[in-house]
Amino acid sequence: MQVTPNSKMILLLLQYAQLRNVSRNMKTNKRFEMKFKTLLSIFFVLCLLKILGCESQEAKLARLDTELKKEQTRESRAKIITQLTSIEAHASSRTLLWALENRNYQEVHKEIIQSLGKVRPIGTKTVRSLVEKLDNPELRDDVAESLKQIGPRGWTPLIEQLADERKHDSAYYALSQIGKFATPELLKGLRKKEHNIRKSTTNLLQLIAKRGEFPKSSIQNLVQAFGNEINDEGQSTQEFQLLTSVLSTIGQSTVSSLETALNDNNIQVRVGAAIALSQTDKTGSTDLLIPILVEGLGNGFLASDAISQLVEIGQTALPELEEAFGSNEYFISQNAATALASTGNAGLSILTNSLKTSDLQKKEAAIAALGNLGQEAKSTIPQLLSMLNDSTLGENAAEALGKIGQDAAPELIKLLQKSKGNMRYQAIKALGWIESPSKKVIKALENIIKDPDVGIYAVWALSKLPWTIEGKKLSTGLPFAQSEQKTLDSWWVAEPFDNRKGIGFEKVYPPEKAINLQQEYLGKDGRRIKWYQSTGIGTSVFSSSGDDLTGYAVTYIESNQDRMEVLSLGSDDGVKVWVNGRLVWSNNGTGGIIPGEDIVLLPFKKGRNELLLKITNWIGDWGFLTSTGGDTISIDAKTFMGVLKKNITQNDNYDSEILSNTMKNLRHVPVPMLINLFKSVKNVQKRITITRMLANASFKKSGAGAGGTFATEATKLTVPLFLKTVNDANEPWIVREAVSDGLEGIASVENQPYPEASKAVEEFRKMGHTRSLVHSLRNQMNTIKLNNISKELVQIGTPAISLLVEEFNSPISVARGRASSILVKIGQDAVPALRTALRIGSEKEAYWARLTLEKIGT
Repeated sequence: MQVTPNSKMILLLLQYAQLRNVSRNMKTNKRFEMKFKTLLSIFFVLCLLKILGCESQEAKLARLDTELKKEQTRESRAKIITQLTSIEAHASSRTLLWALENRNYQEVHKEIIQSLGKVRPIGTKTVRSLVEKLDNPELRDDVAESLKQIGPRGWTPLIEQLADERKHDSAYYALSQIGKFATPELLKGLRKKEHNIRKSTTNLLQLIAKRGEFPKSSIQNLVQAFGNEINDEGQSTQEFQLLTSVLSTIGQSTVSSLETALNDNNIQVRVGAAIALSQTDKTGSTDLLIPILVEGLGNGFLASDAISQLVEIGQTALPELEEAFGSNEYFISQNAATALASTGNAGLSILTNSLKTSDLQKKEAAIAALGNLGQEAKSTIPQLLSMLNDSTLGENAAEALGKIGQDAAPELIKLLQKSKGNMRYQAIKALGWIESPSKKVIKALENIIKDPDVGIYAVWALSKLPWTIEGKKLSTGLPFAQSEQKTLDSWWVAEPFDNRKGIGFEKVYPPEKAINLQQEYLGKDGRRIKWYQSTGIGTSVFSSSGDDLTGYAVTYIESNQDRMEVLSLGSDDGVKVWVNGRLVWSNNGTGGIIPGEDIVLLPFKKGRNELLLKITNWIGDWGFLTSTGGDTISIDAKTFMGVLKKNITQNDNYDSEILSNTMKNLRHVPVPMLINLFKSVKNVQKRITITRMLANASFKKSGAGAGGTFATEATKLTVPLFLKTVNDANEPWIVREAVSDGLEGIASVENQPYPEASKAVEEFRKMGHTRSLVHSLRNQMNTIKLNNISKELVQIGTPAISLLVEEFNSPISVARGRASSILVKIGQDAVPALRTALRIGSEKEAYWARLTLEKIGT
């Protein structure tokens, strides 16, 4: 028989009636009867509630948990999730989290996430699971809203994730959605050690400020962040400037807090407040701000920002700046001069007049500031020219003239042709500092290359240009003015290929073999790649974004004749250039796009020319800027290289710094010559000098963006030579040490692995240890120590033999005897080296070799 709620009710009533009869029979104990009736009533009510469908919270949770696992339709699951949301218990969260982690419940993950933001209490696992779902673009808005409802407990993990490059973007997005509510936690983020957290939280505060939602009560805490500890100066400067921008965005409501901060004990807070106040309250008085900003000129961290703000204030700041310019502290004087140079004619007049004084410090600071001002300081050219022969400030004046540029060139060329001695030398230095020299400047320098007194300085000046070897000529391009160049903005593009661990620069992907715009390639992570047209420039050329990418771009250019075209190129990061399949440029650099950073000569033929670029990206934005137009100029390669060779090999190398800088400037151009020199030069010190030059040409420090060391085009040429030399036992040890240092630098490059270099360095270190052990045989030592050294050398075996034989030439007799004893213990493996020493060694070597062979028994 089926038991229905009605039948349950009848049974209950019968049971209740029976119990009532029992109670009526209990006449003897009235008190017991009352208690019994009370318990009976409670029992009746509980049973009735159960029959009518009411249940405990635990029972309901258990039932909903079971039903959620059984239900298959989205609608039914959503209803159960809604019921679970209304129950305040950890068990409710556990059920929801189980479903959130189950792929079979993806259709209701949105509802689950929304519920988890409402369910209380909040567990640690709830926050962690929600944050993990931020990676799903379809769910991240709901996750952000749930974390917003949870409160600070849900925001702290997001701020920590800003330090993780993989999780940064998702965390940043969620915090941007939470907005002003997260302000207190974001302010705490400004105190974190990690730069990415400090930078990102500042940017988020800027976002809140732009929305007009920054809480006024938090302004004072924001101002105090100017006083944060400086970890990395570059990063801290960026954060300092971002803080200024946030306060400026907030606007007038910051004025009171900023005025209070002008009296803060921390100079960073004072100067930061002065800059922010100057930018925010532009109609206010600057009387209180200028002295504080001038005070900042004496602080290495604050000086640059203080200078910029003083220049912004302008003429009003001149009296204070002129006084600071006369300071006895060089750093303050120098920074004041830099500010004066940018304040117009009045500031320029102050600096120019200072050149006539006897104050050496002021003159030095003024000269540097005028040079940094560039062409705007051309009115000071006569004064600077007159100082070239100054024994103390001549080089300073030469650098300043060069930085002023082409306006100084005619007079400098005259001095080059007519003057002698130091004046001529400084004129060459000045011409070498001109960033974009004219043909006249280049020809004037070429004409004095053969001069035995100053030829090497002319070579140094010319080495700053990007030369390409074309047969017997060194050629370079002189770009037209930017307005006269033609921007290349129509490309066919194929990307992304892989550049993880920098493999993309050297790896030959299909587009390098042949261009077929209809072909499809297999790209990074198995992605199918097709050529597509791009009309973007800079960082908008490629559609893909992210890190560790490689891309190709090709365009076609018509030419009415065979000719050299000048390409001005800037790339982020590395770049290779091919013309009609011929590689003409390679620069595995890093950093943002700098227009015209690379000047490349393109050997065009008559007709249609194919221009192919390869761009590699390490992190962040990537792309390139290209434009054509310019003149070409060539000089005689033999003469140029001959002067270099002579100055490397001559014994009276009177300016090794100039020589070293010349080699760095020329990159891979002189490497073949240096390799030939290394093979032919016998002088040990010269060989070491050449080794260091080759090493400097083979790897370089990265630019801004990524850190580390990167291989250059010269590396492929130097590695075989270095490997052969470091393993050559006949090479002087000091030369091998220099070569090992070079190999160590090559082994550390990040863009191209050289395992053979790493292995050679490790083997040489072991050899160095062995050598130290052998040399220690000359020292006084007790028997125990001698036995330990002997055992170690015997265990090393063959690698120690030649060093032990060399020790036969030691001036210390006991060392010769100890070496012989160890060779006897090594035994037959030492015999060939001993016989060689007996045959061609010195008298001492022959004697000890014969004695040792007799003891071995041969």
